[in-house]
Amino acid sequence: MNTSETTVEPRSGLLNVVDIVVAPQAAFARLRVVPTWGWAFLAASLLGIAGTLLAAPANLHAWEQYAPAIYAQVFQNLDPAQRETAIQRAVQYGHVIQQLGWIAIPIVLLVATLIQALILLVANAIGRGDGTFARFYALVMTCAVVGSGVGLLLAGLIAVIRGPAAYDTPTAVQAAVPGLALLAPGAGPKLLANVSRVVAWVTSAFILLATAAVVAASTR
Repeated sequence: MNTSETTVEPRSGLLNVVDIVVAPQAAFARLRVVPTWGWAFLAASLLGIAGTLLAAPANLHAWEQYAPAIYAQVFQNLDPAQRETAIQRAVQYGHVIQQLGWIAIPIVLLVATLIQALILLVANAIGRGDGTFARFYALVMTCAVVGSGVGLLLAGLIAVIRGPAAYDTPTAVQAAVPGLALLAPGAGPKLLANVSRVVAWVTSAFILLATAAVVAASTR
């Protein structure tokens, strides 16, 4: 038996939420022994909801700028009067989705965590590790505090600072988060848009999750 596991003093899930930012290895070690995820789910949800609400004006402005031209192509076969009515209805429907999008944050977190935990469990079985579903689920959810919660909050804060008028496409809010696009300031618009999606917080979250998987599933 690995005696290092018995010497780890379990701490509350709330402190694991803090440690995933300041001392991730310590959080991983404790979660391997006591796989708890309730506080992490709450923190990731609240941070994500806060970021989504902060970014809502920017998203709405971007939708209003972007959607009419797209729906004009979709409804191009209608006569002018019907086309204008259809476009207005579609844009209004989009407004509702944008305004209520924060409600989906907890649901998306639960489902995405489930999928990632199952993938890690399969990889664990292939690698003959000793990880369990409970460990993987708790670790993935705890990493989501950074990958989802902090990421969405950062995007929301940047949207507030820049103002809604700075955004003209639905993907512009997330693309505004500083990332690898800063390394290619002379790149063309298409390349810049693609590179900018690889943002710093996503990279950090991936590294955290990879490290967590190694800690959770030591090979036999």
